[in-house]
Amino acid sequence: MSPQITIRISIFSVLLVLGPASLAQRKSSGVDPQNKPRKIKPEPAKAFKEWIEDVQPIIRPEEV
Repeated sequence: MSPQITIRISIFSVLLVLGPASLAQRKSSGVDPQNKPRKIKPEPAKAFKEWIEDVQPIIRPEEV
């Protein structure tokens, strides 16, 4: 075989292997989940006031 045919066969085989692999890569949807703003639900102020009554403070006799 001549060197030209060997080079052409090598290039063709590389394209045959890498072509479908590069086309199978997942397309980016445009919005990266890492950069998406988080949805933060604010805590109601009532919860902080009622928490003290629901959970009694733990005070040991040494601390009184």
